[in-house]
Amino acid sequence: MPVTEPVNSPSVEELTVYPFNRMELRMAQSGLRGRSAAERAAISEMVRTRGAAYAARFRHAAELSWRMPEMYWSAVEDGRMTLEHMDAIWRRIDRHAGLRSRIEDQEADLQRQRDLVGGEREGEDGSSSDAGCCSGADFYGEPVPWEVNDAPWRRRFPDVESPYCPSADRSVERAVTDWLLACPHRLITSSGAGSLIPRSTVTIHRLRDVVDAAVDEDLTNREAYEQEGSLSHPDPFEHPF
Repeated sequence: MPVTEPVNSPSVEELTVYPFNRMELRMAQSGLRGRSAAERAAISEMVRTRGAAYAARFRHAAELSWRMPEMYWSAVEDGRMTLEHMDAIWRRIDRHAGLRSRIEDQEADLQRQRDLVGGEREGEDGSSSDAGCCSGADFYGEPVPWEVNDAPWRRRFPDVESPYCPSADRSVERAVTDWLLACPHRLITSSGAGSLIPRSTVTIHRLRDVVDAAVDEDLTNREAYEQEGSLSHPDPFEHPF
């Protein structure tokens, strides 16, 4: 017979497991906030002794803490999501074939813009210029899009492990946050009112489906937007975005 718990008292998971989950998530983003050097060193040593797989999950969670802050702190407050959940989100986004193809296409477009800017400047003054140097560069009077990587606020965060798409991140962040808040903490038993069976409804299997759906929706919306924009601006260099 399953163990039930009264409705008006915290479950065992809320008293024991949730605090541990919150602690790990808070430690994962310790390097991004004003923690002492001694604390950061202690956490780094803890991560190192737990093996490469744990270190990867820890690193991916830390990256999501600034890429998706609303989702991350909702997870910390909720208490059910773990480093494994954050790692699943990161890997699902990183391995999405459609998103990966889009990022590669965007990087190729940016490289062509760099080459074009460098070629124009070399032709104007007769001297070669470093097309890869983005500091202070402009593109027809406007800041080049890759300058965002040199912005002062970027220096507060560590380098990302692989390229990512901010619009896809925003879609995933909204979807995961809404899904998490909608998942009940405990399910009512069929044996009668007043008792509950603690049960995990925030599973990684379901989380992967949520992430995939959010990325697919973002890619579809972006494709529709670009098709509409290409009709209004046949010349890609005249497109306002």
